[in-house]
Amino acid sequence: MAREKWRCRGLSIQNQRPSNMDSILVCQRAAAQGAALLAVVCDGVGSARDGAFSATYCTASLARWFQQTQSPRLGLELRDRVLALNGELLHLAEEKGLHTATTLSALLLTERQYVTVHIGDSRIYHYNGTELKQLTQDDNSSRGKLTGCIGQWQDILPHYDEGAAESGVFLLCSDGLYKCLSRELLGAEVARSFGKSQRRALKRLTKAAIAAGATDNISAILAQQRK
Repeated sequence: MAREKWRCRGLSIQNQRPSNMDSILVCQRAAAQGAALLAVVCDGVGSARDGAFSATYCTASLARWFQQTQSPRLGLELRDRVLALNGELLHLAEEKGLHTATTLSALLLTERQYVTVHIGDSRIYHYNGTELKQLTQDDNSSRGKLTGCIGQWQDILPHYDEGAAESGVFLLCSDGLYKCLSRELLGAEVARSFGKSQRRALKRLTKAAIAAGATDNISAILAQQRK
């Protein structure tokens, strides 16, 4: 078996909540653009009774799509698939009486570019070797109320961005991780993962968030291209 193009590891814990409403996905495959990686963090909205179902539904559906698609335009098709997921969850909510809602932050990496498709307040960061940059914007009101998610509103427009493939480390995480950590501490721990153990870096980040008072579910994924 050929060595995978990216080093990538994820972690998701219940922490002090009654259940884990987060769901993560890490998947690599050969595609028309060469090697491709899809990483996704979904955080089921706690006020929605079926938030956990919504998060798991999205990651499972995106895993199937990623393994089956033959599209030469993976990024745009990912955006369209996320829009379709919103419609599917709304249909299930109406048909089965569910209360659906989840954030969704997806990172697609190919050998030439990265693509982010995002809605909600989970985040995607990139560390370029010197600084940590947030690639996504939070869909929150000035009072912190969620203003965008999958499975609750008919008319949504996920944020879509793309850029040239970059070296460094990508971090995807739910708000359970970043809300209690300073940007400096977050960046320092991501920097320590550069070319080293991602498993240990994720555990350090999780422990730091809990020590700082985090009680929410915590999910995170680290990804970087192999040399």
